[in-house]
Amino acid sequence: MPAKDPKQTLRELTHLIETVGLPAAFEALVGVCKDPKAPANSKATAGTTLFRAGGLFDKDAKRGNDKPPEEMTAEEIAERLAELRAITERYDRDLARAAAADNDPDSPDSEADPKDPFG
Repeated sequence: MPAKDPKQTLRELTHLIETVGLPAAFEALVGVCKDPKAPANSKATAGTTLFRAGGLFDKDAKRGNDKPPEEMTAEEIAERLAELRAITERYDRDLARAAAADNDPDSPDSEADPKDPFG
């Protein structure tokens, strides 16, 4: 059996991480934040991880220190476009889920207190 192309393998693993791993990790972290019995240090670590993943601690991102497109290589532009497409797809999925939850009175999301991000 011939070996897979390393770049293809990396793309497949990245896809699995993004579609299976990240949502599972996110749910686990939010679960810790929502768990009234979780130790305070676990909640703090989970919250910090969520904030970091959301870019809230990334000073460079806040300052807009991304390299301008005219200074990027073709590979860097392709990577940035892939990142932006993934962000757009996640945003669209979240909007669709929110709309579905708004239309489904039995959805657990429809009962969430908007003032409490952890339920």
